[in-house]
Amino acid sequence: MSDKPITKDGEIVDEHSKEFADWMETEQSVTVGQVLFEAFPKLFIEELEDEGEIIVPSNNMLEVLTHGVKVDLNTSMYWMQLNLAYPDGFVYLSFHLNK
Repeated sequence: MSDKPITKDGEIVDEHSKEFADWMETEQSVTVGQVLFEAFPKLFIEELEDEGEIIVPSNNMLEVLTHGVKVDLNTSMYWMQLNLAYPDGFVYLSFHLNK
């Protein structure tokens, strides 16, 4: 996720503008699965389900964990950052193979 949006002339967009609201909605809708799919395309695949496309591990034994808890890949990265970030501001994820 990026910082506040900046216009073409380098000005920061007003927080009360429609442009900022649209940007914020887009930023908040990015999921853990989407980020992992972009970063690790061989470990995750897109599947079509009733709700639309979802991201799942390519190996059904692969689990993604944070704080020792399995992560639902449909979780918003924005929510993860607000609720599960360590004091340094990072959200740490680990991959585990479930036997």
